[in-house]
Amino acid sequence: MVISRSRVLYLAVSGLVFSLAAALPAHAADKLKLTTVSDYRACIDRDAAPEVCLEALQSFVKSHPAEAFAAGKAVRATMTHSAAIPFFAKTFAKKGDKAHCSDEDVTMALVSALALPASYKDLVAPAQLILFDRCWDETHGAVLGELDKSGAEGALAENLCPKLVERKQAPKACDKKPPAPVAAVEGPKWKELDPKSIAVEEPAKVFKGDEGKLVSMAKIKGQEAAYLIKFDGFRGPWNGRVVLHREQSAGSGYDYFTMVNGARWVSVVARGDGSLFYEAYPSGDKGPFGIFYDEAASKATTAKAVLDQFAKQPKN
Repeated sequence: MVISRSRVLYLAVSGLVFSLAAALPAHAADKLKLTTVSDYRACIDRDAAPEVCLEALQSFVKSHPAEAFAAGKAVRATMTHSAAIPFFAKTFAKKGDKAHCSDEDVTMALVSALALPASYKDLVAPAQLILFDRCWDETHGAVLGELDKSGAEGALAENLCPKLVERKQAPKACDKKPPAPVAAVEGPKWKELDPKSIAVEEPAKVFKGDEGKLVSMAKIKGQEAAYLIKFDGFRGPWNGRVVLHREQSAGSGYDYFTMVNGARWVSVVARGDGSLFYEAYPSGDKGPFGIFYDEAASKATTAKAVLDQFAKQPKN
């Protein structure tokens, strides 16, 4: 990724060289140099964009691999637990190294990562390796306890049960039973809304991705789980447009869906425990695109501006 260096202003604080990362694009970690894991915590405390601090920590650990475990603990304590998995994966890169397997941060990160959809391969796969091939004795009790709670239909079962069955260690939670004959639970029904008859709640939320991608969300007043979502910087017919969506609970987060050619289309997903990971799948472009909440961009726009565009833009 090419990031302009002409706008960089460096600031020395306690021997740590910082750029004004909060004023730059979200992925500007190359402007931020860490000298210790403690510098990462200082970065987070400065209210810098979390992904900037995280990328800087990744760069630091790449050249200081012995600090991977300390980095993982710092990330687990400050972000969604699963974000620590890449650092713990470096810690347990060599089979037989069990020095840190009993640390509770490792177990917490494993449970968080294995509860993600299987599409999060960069987190799920190393979490499976740590659990099954590195730290089984120390961590499987807590992980399988969470599997018992979540049951056979969740992401934990999807990520754990095939391997547990192979090893003949599958608990009852891996026994899929036919669903009981109960009435189907319906999500929000689709209903078109007249832009002239709706109002929105402030503030808007703006999420940034790579290469100038922006997703702006405005909650519609008086309409349960209804949102206006604007897409900028994407390919396809939605670029620059505001699209009506509905929010629906989905496992450990939410789906934001609309209708495309008469079929349900999920264009934004949010997943995770505590802090949520967001991904965009706009119609006409190939996702997923990771997006991150941007406080400065959110303050620079308004939900009313999103509504005004929705009211003025031509219908497809």
